[in-house]
Order: sequence, then structure tokens, then C-alpha cells
Amino acid sequence: MDGIIIASTGKNNAALRNIQNSGIAVIQLIRKQDKTLSSIVANYRSSAYEAVKYLVSRGCKKIGLINGSMKVLPYIERCEGYKQAIQEFGLEAYVIESKSKKESYFEDGYTGAKKLLEKDPDIDGIIVAADMHGIGVIRYLKEQKIAIPDQIKVMSLTGHSIGGMLETAMTSVELPSQEIGELITKSIVKDIEAPKNGKRIPVHQELGVTLVE
Repeated sequence: MDGIIIASTGKNNAALRNIQNSGIAVIQLIRKQDKTLSSIVANYRSSAYEAVKYLVSRGCKKIGLINGSMKVLPYIERCEGYKQAIQEFGLEAYVIESKSKKESYFEDGYTGAKKLLEKDPDIDGIIVAADMHGIGVIRYLKEQKIAIPDQIKVMSLTGHSIGGMLETAMTSVELPSQEIGELITKSIVKDIEAPKNGKRIPVHQELGVTLVE
């Protein structure tokens, strides 16, 4: 094994540092859990900030966020970007934290939409952390006979081009997946081919996101 690309370090930071110190290249993908290991991530703060800005430009005044676990860095940064924009526009923050397990994303979106509307029936915009959350939100709103996007606009912060395929299309902030994949592969090959006697200096790269209506 010459190199490892890892999507989440969990609680294994020390083990991964030991692996890197043994001469194997290690790069973090999507999440920067350990600053001593190189990483390539997307700008999560910007994605949530721009989402709020977009919904405000479309007339939304009460915007909720259905987020993932606040123990996970990308979700923490998304929440920070959301709250920064909410504060700048003088709005009230409505945040629902989900379990952050992929198998529960649909259910979390469904129940999250229910909780948001119980908090404030006048919610007119819902931002979700991932597309599957959004599909759960759309299901709940349809069951409640709430028109999308006329009454409530729904937007995803982790788009995978799913939004445009749905019967009710969903605006999303698309992560540059292709670019991240190419860049991280080139980066780890460069790291593998670097002289082994030199000190490894971690390189952290953050790529921009794209809003797709």
C-alpha cells in the first residue's frame, strides 16, 4: 500500500498519523478532521451562506435548516454559514439536527420538515444538508398539500444532480465531485513520489461550490 484516501477519520486520527509516519501517504477527502494530514474539501460555509442568500432573493423570510450531526465538521461549517447569513439578513434561525446516518436521511428530512412547521407554520424556505433529506421534505410537504415552490421552497446543500430528475425539481448547491476526485488523486500520487527523507508538510485545499437551479 502506497497511499490512502480517507473520507472520514472518525476517532482514528492517531492511527492515521502513525500510518503516515511509517511512509504511507494519507489524504483526507471531503472532511478535514485532522490538520496534520493533507485534505481536499469543499467550502461548506459558503454553500449554506449562498443558499440563504438565494432563498432571500426569491422572497423567503423564514428559512429553516435540516442539518446533519453537529459532531461532523462539514455540518458544523454549514450551520455556521447558515447562521451568518440569517444574522446578516436580520432573520430568525430554525435549525433541526438529524442523526447523520445515510440510511435515515429520508426519514430525517420528513420528520425535520414536520418539526420546522410545528415551530413556525409560516416557514417559507427549507435548506437541507443532503438530497435525500430534501426528498423526505418534499414527501412530507406533498402529503400536507403544501405547494412547492409557491408556498415553501426546498434547497439541498449536497447536490448530486438528483434535484433536476425529481418530479418536483429541487435547487441545490453542487459539490465539485469530479474536480475533487481528480485533484486528490494527483495530490496523493505527488505525495507518494516525493522524497521519503523530507518532512511531510500537510496541504489543505478548499474548492468552491456551484448553485444549480
